[in-house]
Amino acid sequence: MKKYVLIVAGGKGLRMGHELPKQFIPIKDKPLLMHTLNVFYQWDATAELVLVLPESHQPYWQMLCTELDFKIPHTIVTGGETRFHS
Repeated sequence: MKKYVLIVAGGKGLRMGHELPKQFIPIKDKPLLMHTLNVFYQWDATAELVLVLPESHQPYWQMLCTELDFKIPHTIVTGGETRFHS
């Protein structure tokens, strides 16, 4: 049976009082979101990781992946207006 991991990362980080959305805040020189994807990849490298991001965040995420040489395979899909819609 195929496994999927759906990670909804559309937050803006307003409650954290940070300009950067919380999923992009660096922890040990990598964005939180990279650590999250890594944990699921370590759990099962065959599971398909699906990352739900707002369209406006996708270029920034792709730039981070390139700059930090992030190679964990994942699919990016565009989120909805709210978490519920995503």
